[in-house]
Amino acid sequence: YLNYNILKYFENKSKFALVFLFNNYILVMNKIFMQVPDEYGCGFYRAKSPAINCFSELSKEGCYIDYNRDLTSDEIGYSSYIFHRVPSESLTFHIDMLKQKGKKIVMQLDDDIWSIPDWMPSEERNYWGLDKALDLADQIWVSTERLKKKINRPNTKVLPNLIDTNFFPRLAPKDDPIRIMWCGGRSHEKDLEMLIEPINKLLMEYGNRIQMVFWGYIPTGLLDFYRVPGTMQAMVKPKAEYGETVWYLEGLPFRNFYDKLSQIRPYIALCPLVDCEFNRCKSNLKFLEMVAASSACIASNIEPYKCIEHGRDGLLVDNSPESWYNAIKLLIEDRDLRDSIANNSYEKVYSEYSWQSSKKNLWVDAFKSLI
Repeated sequence: YLNYNILKYFENKSKFALVFLFNNYILVMNKIFMQVPDEYGCGFYRAKSPAINCFSELSKEGCYIDYNRDLTSDEIGYSSYIFHRVPSESLTFHIDMLKQKGKKIVMQLDDDIWSIPDWMPSEERNYWGLDKALDLADQIWVSTERLKKKINRPNTKVLPNLIDTNFFPRLAPKDDPIRIMWCGGRSHEKDLEMLIEPINKLLMEYGNRIQMVFWGYIPTGLLDFYRVPGTMQAMVKPKAEYGETVWYLEGLPFRNFYDKLSQIRPYIALCPLVDCEFNRCKSNLKFLEMVAASSACIASNIEPYKCIEHGRDGLLVDNSPESWYNAIKLLIEDRDLRDSIANNSYEKVYSEYSWQSSKKNLWVDAFKSLI
């Protein structure tokens, strides 16, 4: 930030003078450290994407955001620090030290860590570390109103997950077969159970006219298991009788997610969620991603998907096999309804849940509050 002329002026002066000028300039700079918790969705939507999309507005205010996985020292002199999810004991200690130095601390949370079901695999049941960090935080940023109520602290702000629709150009109509997709990780086994019966029924009914794609995980009820010779390990693949009508795609680095999703181009996207407190605190992010890829979405009729206007920009269903079967069958049969839902939901996401919408100002204002 020191231009060539200033450096030229000081080249024969004392080093002390140059250091004095540099340090005083840094003191009036507003520098925010944004921790990137992982290289998956959370790291992208709650750290990298906000920092990138708000950079221009914040730079006009003399504010710079540095986002990174690790923070090893305080030597660069950040004025504020934003951390995510459940911190380790060592990081909690570090946060305490930063607080004692007068730094502003923000804790971000996008899941109800206190309500993780026993059937869900998770390594984040460290309530002590989280509660300690929340006590130290000047501000707490969460993704949903329900999560804000659960935390019940006056310094909590709701900053919604937003999607950049520039990554998803509007796609031309697709060819057969009708592709139906679910996308997610291993924590969704219970959510997927409600889909096994209706999917089996639809595959028998429509055969090669439809294609079911599971990306990241596939429910146990649709799998065959094969032992790896000479080991106790097993390999999995969709049952042989499905042929090419059921695909399983392994997860991949998030940096490739948008490109792959645009290549798959699902007609219909499924968003099932078991009705439990943990899921009620989730955001509608899966709906946003699938809609941006020009899909018509069917979702469980629980809180994260109350943004959907049933029949106009999506279908809401009760968590019963019969309801899921009827909803999927309706969109398979009615192309006009499918295309109408896809178009209407894309317009909704663009105008209400994207970085191109006015919701961006919520993030910009939150960052400015740290200046």
